[in-house]
Amino acid sequence: MSKKALGKGLKALISDDEVFGGERLAYIDIERIETNPFQPRLHFDEESLNELANSIKEKGVLQPIVVYKKEKGAGYTLVVGERRLRASIKAGLKKIPAIIKKLKDKDLIGLAVLENLQREDLNPMELSEALYKMNKKMEMSQEEIGKILGIDRASVSNYIRLKNLEERTQKALFEEKISMGHAKVLLQLKEKEKENLFLKEIINKGLSVRELEKMISSSKEHKRKKGKKEEDLYFKSLEEELKTYLGSVVKINKKKRGGEIKILFKNMEELDKIIKYFKE
Repeated sequence: MSKKALGKGLKALISDDEVFGGERLAYIDIERIETNPFQPRLHFDEESLNELANSIKEKGVLQPIVVYKKEKGAGYTLVVGERRLRASIKAGLKKIPAIIKKLKDKDLIGLAVLENLQREDLNPMELSEALYKMNKKMEMSQEEIGKILGIDRASVSNYIRLKNLEERTQKALFEEKISMGHAKVLLQLKEKEKENLFLKEIINKGLSVRELEKMISSSKEHKRKKGKKEEDLYFKSLEEELKTYLGSVVKINKKKRGGEIKILFKNMEELDKIIKYFKE
């Protein structure tokens, strides 16, 4: 996901002329601003916020935040700049420079995602949550999301699919205990119990993505062999049971579709017994 592509996407939503277009720039009471409900970032580093707050105390807010005026009431909703807003509150500011824009909800969430991606890569689960909201709640297609963010549809789909992971796996990805590569492999597992089992293996043994793939592959092969062995024992048991009833050797051959039962006889006397059994 390139910075260049993301920069282009942001510029398409806020042009230079609009950002510094005089009347759209104002100092707003901080208490009148509510945070963006679509903010993708779930964690803000306190140390980083304190550093920014100290900088704001000395130099002020160098880059205005972006807000849009709510249709009802006198308040504003934050679009871009939550770190600056939080740091300004820490710094004790009462007002903050802001660019007031007319936006739709689709622009609101798109800009929030773009801002975070430009400044610092979002955690995969944070990005997944944001793209999921854009796709499901905002009813934006994956193609539309990709166009706004400057990424391909397949990448959008992969991030949204992370929401299908078991809750413990999502938490581990958010806490960076596993990588995006691990998550993609775990998504292939259909059973949650297995997903949790392999999640523990990754964390406890520090498995690489490749090692995880090999372990899952070995597990599937073991299950296949175990299943075949159990199946062979089952048919062997049936053969013995039929042999007891018929008094003749019975062979059961399973094929891809269906199978066949062979009843062997040594002489005509055995054949007559078999025929008599079925007639009864």
